[in-house]
Amino acid sequence: MEPLLSPVCHAPRSSPIFSFTMIILHAGFIGEELLLWGEQPIEVNKPPGKGRKRSSTVVCPAVFPYGTPNQELLTALRNSGVTVPTKSGRSRPMTVWLPTVESMPVPSSPMIAGQSEVSSKPDLVPWTVATCLLSAEETLDLLGACLGRLTLAPGIIVGRDLAFWATVLRFAGSLVAGSNSFPV
Repeated sequence: MEPLLSPVCHAPRSSPIFSFTMIILHAGFIGEELLLWGEQPIEVNKPPGKGRKRSSTVVCPAVFPYGTPNQELLTALRNSGVTVPTKSGRSRPMTVWLPTVESMPVPSSPMIAGQSEVSSKPDLVPWTVATCLLSAEETLDLLGACLGRLTLAPGIIVGRDLAFWATVLRFAGSLVAGSNSFPV
């Protein structure tokens, strides 16, 4: 997979000259709400966690090591000029199934963890990610802001799945504008 942008160099977080975090935004729908989460280089986050066993037969999904904490995600969206959730309880952990090799999820871009030689076929494995649930209005604002863009602001990258949903919005809008209908 080729990167959408060239790799980003990170200055130390305490650097007075340069202090932003690169985040790739991802999204998916659950019911009528858009779930938004971020992915960022692992050196910005805590070290990867491991799954916890609740019983001898049930294993909790491990925390996604490239995940962006919700507060950081919301701040990045605000700084990008996007309306963000204001209701309490709109953030929650969710399980996503991601390709995984040797107990590590495959990053969506080499900008997250570089490219490594994959010696085995990836398996789909559940990971826990921190997500923000967006209302219909917030979803329209975000998808509209993402239309035709690779980034929302410096370091805030529109992931391919989020770009897909923005394209779906454009398609739906063109149907409505043309007075066409789409069978349900």
